[in-house]
Amino acid sequence: GSAGQLLASAGGGSSAMTWVAQQQIIPLSSAAAVAQNSTVFEVSAANATEGLAQGVCPKAGTFKNLYLATGTVGGSSQSVTATWRVAGSDSTLTCAVATGATTCNDVTHTIACAAGNPYSLKVVTSATTGSVGFVSGGIEFDSP
Repeated sequence: GSAGQLLASAGGGSSAMTWVAQQQIIPLSSAAAVAQNSTVFEVSAANATEGLAQGVCPKAGTFKNLYLATGTVGGSSQSVTATWRVAGSDSTLTCAVATGATTCNDVTHTIACAAGNPYSLKVVTSATTGSVGFVSGGIEFDSP
């Protein structure tokens, strides 16, 4: 195996042991309503200052499979756009919730994270009034 992998068995008896990568699902939550026409960053709670709302990769790995759920996005032509950020930069791992919808996902893109790099979810709302009741979801982090 490689560093960071786990030894797993398919069962008891003479089943072969295999090396598998570590896989983790990171829950995401704004922990409160997100005002319209704003940008917040979140992992476990939203904050307008990214440094107050980010996590840190404990080891090298890859983020993928972003899924979000929101309160109803109201108003004409309004949206909530979410972008995964690593080391202070936007990635291609992103999705948008349109007017009347409540979910989005990106299962196409991936972004690497080196050990010690900070990460966060940037959430941008487009409406000028009101709020989105919540923004929550999850993202997968795989470490080979």
